[in-house]
Amino acid sequence: MSNSNPIHEAFVVENYQHEGKEQSRWHRVGTAFPNSSGTGFSLVIPDGISLSGTVQILPKKEKQ
Repeated sequence: MSNSNPIHEAFVVENYQHEGKEQSRWHRVGTAFPNSSGTGFSLVIPDGISLSGTVQILPKKEKQ
């Protein structure tokens, strides 16, 4: 990895019904770093996390 600071976070979105309304719950599952070529990312998923579905990768928000 060319940069030790992740610039994106990875989420899996769980859709469900609650009281007749479609809801979604976002689960943070990892971080993404620019790769050394600068044209893509390395996705780092911690041990013990199993994924299925679509992974959303979004810019990391600064903590407030």
